[in-house]
Amino acid sequence: MNTVFRGFACVALVAAFAHPTALLAKDVDGPDDCQRSTLDMGDAPENMDAYPGILGHFPTCLAPSAPGTQELQCAPISTPPGPTGFVRNFNPTAGGFWLGCPPTGVPPMGIDSETDGKVSPGGPTSICNPSLAVDCFEAAFSLSFGQDECYGSDDAGLSAPPVFNPCATTSVTFQTYNCWTTRVVYLNILVDWNQDGDWNDNFLCPGGTACAYEWAVKNALIVLPPGCATLTSPSFLVGPNVGDGWMRITISTALAPDDFPWNGSAAIAGESLRDGETEDYPVSVVEPDPCQSDYEDFGDAPEEIDAYPGVIGHFPTCIFPSGPGTQELQCTTPPLSTPPGLTGYVRHVRPAADPIAIWLGCGTGAPPTLGIDSEIDGKLNLNPAPGTPSVCNSAVLTDCVEPAFGMTFGQDECYGDLDAGVSGAVSFTTCTSSTLTYSAFNCSPTTVQAFVNVLVDWNRDGDWNDDFICPQGCAYEWVVKNATVVLTPGCQVLTTPSFLAGPFPGDGWMRITLTLSPVPDDFPWAGSAGQAQGFFRGGETEDYPVTIVEPDPCEIGYRDFGDAPEEITAYPSGVAGHFPTCQFPGAPGTQELDCNPPFSTPPGPTGYVEHRSLPTDAYHFWFGCGLPTSPLTGIDGEADGKVNLNPPGPGTSSVCNANVLVDCVEPAFGAMSFGQDECYGDADSGVPGPVTFGACSTATVRFQAYNCSNADQQVYLNVLVDWNQDGDWNDNAFCLHLKTCAPEWAVKNVVVTLPPGCSTHLTPTIQVGPKVGHGWMRMTMSLDPAPDDFPWNGSVGTPTGVFHGGETEDYPVEIEPSLVGVVPGEDFGGLWLSVVSPVPGAEGTTIRFGLPRESEVSVSVYDVTGRLLRRLDRGRYPAGVRTLRWDFRDGRGRAVETGIFIIKLEANGTVIAKQAIRLR
Repeated sequence: MNTVFRGFACVALVAAFAHPTALLAKDVDGPDDCQRSTLDMGDAPENMDAYPGILGHFPTCLAPSAPGTQELQCAPISTPPGPTGFVRNFNPTAGGFWLGCPPTGVPPMGIDSETDGKVSPGGPTSICNPSLAVDCFEAAFSLSFGQDECYGSDDAGLSAPPVFNPCATTSVTFQTYNCWTTRVVYLNILVDWNQDGDWNDNFLCPGGTACAYEWAVKNALIVLPPGCATLTSPSFLVGPNVGDGWMRITISTALAPDDFPWNGSAAIAGESLRDGETEDYPVSVVEPDPCQSDYEDFGDAPEEIDAYPGVIGHFPTCIFPSGPGTQELQCTTPPLSTPPGLTGYVRHVRPAADPIAIWLGCGTGAPPTLGIDSEIDGKLNLNPAPGTPSVCNSAVLTDCVEPAFGMTFGQDECYGDLDAGVSGAVSFTTCTSSTLTYSAFNCSPTTVQAFVNVLVDWNRDGDWNDDFICPQGCAYEWVVKNATVVLTPGCQVLTTPSFLAGPFPGDGWMRITLTLSPVPDDFPWAGSAGQAQGFFRGGETEDYPVTIVEPDPCEIGYRDFGDAPEEITAYPSGVAGHFPTCQFPGAPGTQELDCNPPFSTPPGPTGYVEHRSLPTDAYHFWFGCGLPTSPLTGIDGEADGKVNLNPPGPGTSSVCNANVLVDCVEPAFGAMSFGQDECYGDADSGVPGPVTFGACSTATVRFQAYNCSNADQQVYLNVLVDWNQDGDWNDNAFCLHLKTCAPEWAVKNVVVTLPPGCSTHLTPTIQVGPKVGHGWMRMTMSLDPAPDDFPWNGSVGTPTGVFHGGETEDYPVEIEPSLVGVVPGEDFGGLWLSVVSPVPGAEGTTIRFGLPRESEVSVSVYDVTGRLLRRLDRGRYPAGVRTLRWDFRDGRGRAVETGIFIIKLEANGTVIAKQAIRLR
């Protein structure tokens, strides 16, 4: 080390030290600094905290200290760091220039001389050399620094802290004093962009191409005019990190070497820069005031990547067009959006000169920094880390990572971020009236009218083009369309108009958009791409993953209808059903009264039965208990009756309403099948298995019910059965031998007590009609007693047209022969034979016959030529029903071939024959 300069005399001003506020330094080496030789050192922290808990490795003190680090995201412009050096400027007599201007009216004074760096952690003497007193105190970063110059002191080149914004192009304005004629000198500026205590690093700004160097200005030539001058540095790029930093500004007639950021002048000849001065200042990088800035904003919902596991998103986010989504429409009302084409994008543009600035989220502080940022395309990717390239544009980096659906998404905003308009995860409840709470900011000093739009993907198909039926009405994916909102100045928390959530539990993507003008009808799939300029003026769009959950079963709202045949064939005989199921009026049934009095009024046009339950109702009960872990599966909602004939499967349209789909298929009466709301044994079925009645017998029906409340609930039970197979429930049949009336309104307004939870019940005793064959049974529970027109008009005749709470279920049933009422020795002419199951069959068939009195009986099997194959039974039997099994073998035990066979019953001279069919 050349030590010649260490012997220069230096007189320091001992500054008064009472508190850590900036004290203006005085130049003590005058009276005329142009007439003397000076040594100047830096005053940035070295070997002490530069920031809370972070040591400075800035080259200030003569004594070497530990090296800093070098973080490189692009090619370096300085050498790898070694032990930290120092910077020193030597001004010979009569040759000087420096940073800062002398006070007006005094000889040129603006630089003092020191033998070592002047910096302290708030104390009166330098940490570099305790014999040196610091000249002023600068408060910064919750710390206090003793220094050689402080902002605004009369020897400082900077009067006030510069304002830096992340990744903005900027410059520094400073003052200089030149004792002689115009000269060209070198300017160097160093800034610690990442708060690590050194000046060795560089960083990529979003876009991945522009590099921000901590050696922000390197050996730039500037012109110093004589005397005092205010100059501006060449422009440079600020680093991407918001926070604190230290800045060094150096002017000299000598080039700074490549190790200058960490070694200063220590390695050059004489260990000093020729002429000039070095000054160090604490600085901050802050987000710009968005109210005074221009920006572009895009959405960040998935496009052309998985939005859900295995489902590609078609949300309009990226500038490049992608494949269209689909449009599923269940509602009878017109759709809110146009049929989808190629997926567009949503783009907002706000010039700085626009007097209105609004966005989602409030940021922090005043002005509202961090409330909105700017991008040139959508920010999204799948399973990323923050700061990774967007799938829309590799030059655009995502800002945050949002976990959702067992996946993670890179986005522009994530829940709860400072720039997020939605503070926490959003969950909706199926088919429930919902709202969304969000925050917004208005920069204007007056109120601004804006428009809010909200889209939610209810069916998880990756688009926002659909609508769905709920009991309460239509649930649109465009849940809020061009709702006006008045924004007061500043930050505010707002709530959208209410909307109906979709019917499907699961995951979804939600978009919220704030604009100054209404959005077009293609907004859900084209965004702003269809606008004349391709963007919305101002505002912002944010996208979030959401969940849709089933409601608490005790807080469910639903509409329920029946599912018995109406205006379609109800029986193999071709009889049409006139059961009150569909909302459209059907032709009236008939009323046949074999006994009196009638239980119901004479029929008119067929009505329907509708149950309505609100989430706020105190009562919630229905047939069936659902799954053990989910009682809610015991009830669903529909907008009309669910029934059709011989459907290919569930999910087909009901005859009542093409937009209402049946849930299951019930085989019945041989070759028929019916699409229905519930089928025997389903989780939402109140009746566990097929019901068979014995003609003219008495019976009960076992059923299950669920009561959500914590207390017993009394309800009205009604049961209807079509005893005479005429397609209605208006009749009274008569069992002659019992002299008993069998009303088709089998159970009328009987009060049943439902305990809390799942319970099993038996209906009151039902008198079965006399006709053997098929029937349709309706079971209804409600809080309201059924009116007298219930069998043909359903709930239409009630004061409100609906039953409050409860449910209706319809089932096909069988009425078989019965010997109820048979008196021994008395012939009632009731001999019968039935080949009951299966027909046709492969392994065997079951045969049943009934005797009205004690008789000699023979049951035999013949082939179609009349040849006897086997006698199944012979003997004398009392009155009653007997069951036989034929295993498709002849009298020698040999299996018969496939074909048609005749089963003959002979009793008391009467012969009855039935067919049996064997299939392989």
